[in-house]
Amino acid sequence: MGYTSSFPSLSSSNRTQKTTAQPPMRPGQLLTGKVLEIYPQQRAAIQLGGTRIVARIETALTAKQNYLFQVTAVDQMVHLKKVSEVPANTQGKLSNPLLQQIGLSSNSPAKPLFQQLIQQQIPFTSKQLRQITDLLEQKGNSTANRELLLQMVKQQLPLTEATFQSLQSFQSNSLARQIQQVLQQIGSQTGQPSLAQALTQQLMIYQSEIGEQANARLQQFLASNSLLLSLMVRRLAPTQESVLAQLTAGKPVSEQQIRPFVDQLQNLLNQQLPAEKQQSLAHMVSRLRHDPDATATMKQAFANQGFFSEVLRRIPTEERQLLQRILQTSSANFNQQAASLLQRLSQNQLSAGDQQILRTFLLQMDQAYPTSLSATKDTMINLLKHFVQSSGLQDESQIAQSLQQAGSGALSSRSILVSTGLLQQGDPSQRFGQVLQHLQQSLPADQQRFFVEWLLQSPAPSRQNEQMATMIRGIETSSLTPNQQTMVQELKMAAQANSGFTKETMLQVIRPFLQQTSLQETAYREQDLSVKQQLMLLQQQQPDVAGNQVQRLVQSLTGLQIHMTHDPAQGLLQIPMYIPGDRLGLAGDIKLQFEGKKRKGSDEIDPDFCKILFHLQLRSLGETMIAMSVQKRMVHLTVYNDEERIKPLMEQFKPLLKDKLEMIDYRLTTVTHKPISQTVPAQPARTERQTYPNEGVDYRI
Repeated sequence: MGYTSSFPSLSSSNRTQKTTAQPPMRPGQLLTGKVLEIYPQQRAAIQLGGTRIVARIETALTAKQNYLFQVTAVDQMVHLKKVSEVPANTQGKLSNPLLQQIGLSSNSPAKPLFQQLIQQQIPFTSKQLRQITDLLEQKGNSTANRELLLQMVKQQLPLTEATFQSLQSFQSNSLARQIQQVLQQIGSQTGQPSLAQALTQQLMIYQSEIGEQANARLQQFLASNSLLLSLMVRRLAPTQESVLAQLTAGKPVSEQQIRPFVDQLQNLLNQQLPAEKQQSLAHMVSRLRHDPDATATMKQAFANQGFFSEVLRRIPTEERQLLQRILQTSSANFNQQAASLLQRLSQNQLSAGDQQILRTFLLQMDQAYPTSLSATKDTMINLLKHFVQSSGLQDESQIAQSLQQAGSGALSSRSILVSTGLLQQGDPSQRFGQVLQHLQQSLPADQQRFFVEWLLQSPAPSRQNEQMATMIRGIETSSLTPNQQTMVQELKMAAQANSGFTKETMLQVIRPFLQQTSLQETAYREQDLSVKQQLMLLQQQQPDVAGNQVQRLVQSLTGLQIHMTHDPAQGLLQIPMYIPGDRLGLAGDIKLQFEGKKRKGSDEIDPDFCKILFHLQLRSLGETMIAMSVQKRMVHLTVYNDEERIKPLMEQFKPLLKDKLEMIDYRLTTVTHKPISQTVPAQPARTERQTYPNEGVDYRI
């Protein structure tokens, strides 16, 4: 499993190194640059990576010369001080005086990495070099460790042992294998506690299970969720209520009954809009019902291409064509037709929690009745969404969203607090929510949003930690209670320490105040917690049941969270994703990378202009990479695989792929095949290939 270099860049067809925008500079940073021109008044044009800047210089420089600079100030102009000259050819050895100037000895384990920082023109600080040296001495001066630390500096991640271990665990272990090991560890214990049972139920979703075991797992899920499922089916798929009743009672159900039952529930999931678009849709239906002149309002809303495409993708072809005709007329009769059409879609919308219950049910059904889901695509999409929502990757996001809700009061749900140490065993979660709420409200209005975004990061980049420390130091305490003032004063002292301020630092200060309350915890169900939350609770409550495998899986999930972190300030989003592949019969994890610019007025990647990369370990076809490029909804696919026999398979399925894409308003242009050796030279360390019989096809591409 790779880190940020897991995939080749999708932005450059010729595979040359990209020119990237220079990240924001901060005082104290060291970086290399070339002086292009010298100007009057102590100014110079300097080339820093792919960016040319005009900086104020504090030492004499020579044009066309390469230097190692230190940033001394950043205001209307960057202030740079020369540290040393550097060789024009940075592939050569760096001089001992240069090493000494930045505090490195000639035999320092960080020396090769320092050379890479110089060569790649990556900003760094002397403190980071000391942290790198400490980590290399602790963890070993291997090439893999240096590469991991280099990526951490590039992404401005905290150079701490915890962050390093999480990324290392994620990088070197298969999620599917780790899940299997945790299940074996839990299963070896007699008399499983309820928490271990709930965790087993969650993790078995990602394992291949058939026969009596799969049926037993389905019955266990139905026993816990039959009421909610009954309410959903009764309201949204009433003709299938008898089938659900038979399944819940443990009675046999025929294949002729199962297929339409599952198809109807899957179609229901396919109609779900994001939460904010559900609200827009409900508001539009209300306007169309009560305002005879609302067509103009609807047209204006549909002018937002994001909303328009979301709705069109979730309604049948005939209704899609009708809605497009409605947009071209102003008839009152069409108003009512549009209202009826959109109201049906609005009434079928489910909350995120209900969607997750329904998705889990379909994945359980797919295990117990292997042909119930008609397409492998549905299984994969359900598996991907289930993993994102249930693994714990969004725990911090849920906390941030709760803080953002206007007038929400205290955070009272334990299920959004037990993540990455934010809530430990014995911590009163209601009090914890109140503390966070009061702390946020102590900040100026323009800083409260940043506080939420900072909590969302796992972990937060160093520059955000520094900004948060500055904000903490500026909190006005006069309006706080004496107890809150004491806590904020301790936070201010922590923010002034030289060791650096992080989320963990804040929690160490807050935690003692949580114990000063007699508020009682409300009941919660273990199955409502994410996988990561359950793993952490299992470590705390039943250490005899949890073993090293549990700790490694927690670290890997944390590493995946860090791996998925992207800088919203950058114009191009690159979002990697990994999901266990065992459930789909693959030999390794499924690796995906989404790349593109944000759609205007949205935080989503524009689906009309984007690139997606799939990296698969197929059992019969071996390692396979599929690069998909979308330009103005025109799709080009390149399949990288060393097996020549894949070509006739691609031709066989090309017409089907073309038809399916046209159904969602995309057009397939070309499908090409290349050997996998023609991907980028800097291909990551790939998982070792496994030998399988040369027969069979894995699944439709």
